[in-house]
Amino acid sequence: MSNFDDVLKKYRKDIIDFIEGKVKREVKIEGGIIDTITNLIAKEFPYGDGVDNAHKFLALSVLSSYWCGWFSQARTNSHDEKFNPEYVDKFKEVIDSAYFQGRDYAQERR
Repeated sequence: MSNFDDVLKKYRKDIIDFIEGKVKREVKIEGGIIDTITNLIAKEFPYGDGVDNAHKFLALSVLSSYWCGWFSQARTNSHDEKFNPEYVDKFKEVIDSAYFQGRDYAQERR
């Protein structure tokens, strides 16, 4: 994933600035699976007064990662000619890389 790692590293400030500058400070609960997962995460990892963006982003990451795992494996299982079976592990590597690069960047940007 070196190319993707390089891109994440190059744009890390832009990524964090975008999220911090564009996202609402308070999260409105609206129902559905995203809010079910968000509320479960808020109970498991209390932070502040109820549900906030930390919970919402973790919930979005969980659902997105879940879907990526399902999609990549389902495409492989169905022998989809357009999908390279090596992508199953590559999808996970991209998700892991983004997490670790964000964590590393937090050490630099305090």
